[in-house]
Amino acid sequence: MTDRVRALLVTSGHYLLAVQQIRPGQDPYWVLPGGGVEAGEDLETALARELQKGNRTGPEFADPACGEYRLQAVPMTAQALAAIDLKPDELAGFLVGQLRTAPTFSVSMTCVPAWSLSPEPAAECRACACSTS
Repeated sequence: MTDRVRALLVTSGHYLLAVQQIRPGQDPYWVLPGGGVEAGEDLETALARELQKGNRTGPEFADPACGEYRLQAVPMTAQALAAIDLKPDELAGFLVGQLRTAPTFSVSMTCVPAWSLSPEPAAECRACACSTS
């Protein structure tokens, strides 16, 4: 399995930026911006490269058989996130659960390591390039 990186991007108006993927023969679904980690690439470099693709360049955007990619702003509420098919399911469940227990979104320096969906702070979180103390 290829390692993947994703960014949790929230606007100042409390909207989650998510990419709606519409592929032929499939129901639409949403993912956080990001993608695959290339061989020998560290997580920060992979995330920066994948976010740069926001300009819609690359082979996956040129092939009509791959469908459409639409960046959308989704309200950062449990109800709104539960209404879309956010993938992976584990991440969607984690975000919805967090919003149900703390419906007012606030920014904190708590990192969720890529290998865990536990909200425990990490001393260093390479997946999101921040640190806690």
